[in-house]
Amino acid sequence: MTTNEQLAELLRDLVQAETRTTHAVRAIAKFILIQATYALVAALVYLFSPSGSSTISVGVIFAIVIAGIGFIHATISANGELSESKPLEVGRPLAKVNYEESNRFWLENELNVIQYQAWQAKGKPSLQNWLSAGKPDFVTWLESQ
Repeated sequence: MTTNEQLAELLRDLVQAETRTTHAVRAIAKFILIQATYALVAALVYLFSPSGSSTISVGVIFAIVIAGIGFIHATISANGELSESKPLEVGRPLAKVNYEESNRFWLENELNVIQYQAWQAKGKPSLQNWLSAGKPDFVTWLESQ
């Protein structure tokens, strides 16, 4: 796989992650806005309902029912939007990086400047042994090469 193909795959994964995040944020916003709308309607019904002699007036009951329906509607709507925010399949890596072909690209993101310069000064050895050893301290590993 060439570096361009790796970057294209990485960009596809990035767009998918962005889409999932957008749906999650929209779910939160939908829930809040729908709840706020129903709460406003319930408050108006309560305020403009005639007050009777009974302890709980019809307006209060009607406002509670409206608020309850609003909560159910907001929950269902937000859950529908949240279901669009599907997580990645378990065990699937975001991108398959060929460390031998793209050492510089990968190392610039993995190592700090001092470690990267030490790797260059050592003649840019293969990183397969370092990876298979479980990524021990990089400078110590590099000195043993």
